Amino acid sequence: MLTPDKITLLLGGRQYSTWQRYRIDSDFLKGADAWQLQLGLPDQVFPVDVVRGAPVKV
Repeated sequence: MLTPDKITLLLGGRQYSTWQRYRIDSDFLKGADAWQLQLGLPDQVFPVDVVRGAPVKV
């Protein structure tokens, strides 16, 4: 039985792992991997750390 992967995003020293959906594209022929996340907002508040250009780790 397959178990779903838990994807965690590190941003501004905080961890985010509540996603509505995600997609990660990794290909050794490309210079960089691509990823896309749709953020779930359980508290209905957008995180202040999420700004354009902020460094992240997936």
